[in-house]
Amino acid sequence: MSDGWNRYAEEFNDLATFDVQNIHTGLGLKGLDPNDVVGHADSILDIGCGEGTNTYLMHSVGKVRTVGIDIASSAIDKANKQYARDSCTFLNCDLKSYLKEYDGNPFEIITFWGSLDYLRIDDEFFSELNQITRIGSRCFVSKFHPMWTALYGNDVEEQRMKSYFDDGRVDFIPYGNKNKVLLERVHYSISYIYNAFKGNGWEVKAIQEPRPNIEAASFKYMNYDSDNTLMERMRNVPMTIVFEFERRR
Repeated sequence: MSDGWNRYAEEFNDLATFDVQNIHTGLGLKGLDPNDVVGHADSILDIGCGEGTNTYLMHSVGKVRTVGIDIASSAIDKANKQYARDSCTFLNCDLKSYLKEYDGNPFEIITFWGSLDYLRIDDEFFSELNQITRIGSRCFVSKFHPMWTALYGNDVEEQRMKSYFDDGRVDFIPYGNKNKVLLERVHYSISYIYNAFKGNGWEVKAIQEPRPNIEAASFKYMNYDSDNTLMERMRNVPMTIVFEFERRR
């Protein structure tokens, strides 16, 4: 799994561009102001941080303890070269491995900017999430909208209707152009995500289904806006959904 992500990350970072002022949440979307996300938080853990742009944007708000983790070593190498600071660190690991070295100080903010699509949202997930947080911690998630993943594979291939209601279904999605890899994307309906978080002590504070804003997009992929099929789909079906949760118990 990590080898596939590593090969894809190398190509992704070559073809993608990111706004250095706003947090990118999805392709073709206007980003989030990092001040609105971080507020007065004293610690941040960015899970699936990639090359670290979002991580560093959040860290820049208050220079608080910030950790970014990712299983793609090439992405972490780039993050360490560009963004590592005394209070902003990047580690090549997944959450389970990180917990082995965890010092017990809970994080006030947890973020999954695009990474939760590739994780199972189950009892083990919440056991790990609740181990590194406290009551009042917030969790931000941006992920593929489940309607999008019910309709499309890797976004531009032929439409192939799959069940919206098949929670936990694993779709093997081809990514990359030069380095073709199959990545495991896990499908969950909105109601499943809502109920799973609620049942494990997390209250939904906000849900957004943002429309594309190509001109002001914080994340762009080379020549993606010249793909007429993709543009039509993005105009008519939400590609991304964004959640904010707060831990209540």
